[in-house]
Amino acid sequence: MIQGTYRMGGSAKDVISLFNTLRKIHPTVMPDVVTYTMLMDICFKSNLPDLAKRYYRDLIVAKITPSIVTYTSLMDGLLKSNDLPLP
Repeated sequence: MIQGTYRMGGSAKDVISLFNTLRKIHPTVMPDVVTYTMLMDICFKSNLPDLAKRYYRDLIVAKITPSIVTYTSLMDGLLKSNDLPLP
């Protein structure tokens, strides 16, 4: 549903609003790694790196194991937004 909204021409704002609405309507239904990864990717592509990082932190706090796709999306987004802390 979330990815479909974005693919159908919805903005990141529309997707985030839908996600927040679904969380309020169904508070016992928890997002999974795929949902968090999609949200992060959409945020990075919409130039919202801080929000993408917040979703990553939410994923970790929820004790959900990030996938290789999650890490790839995170690294790609951080590098493209020039937001990767380098030594």
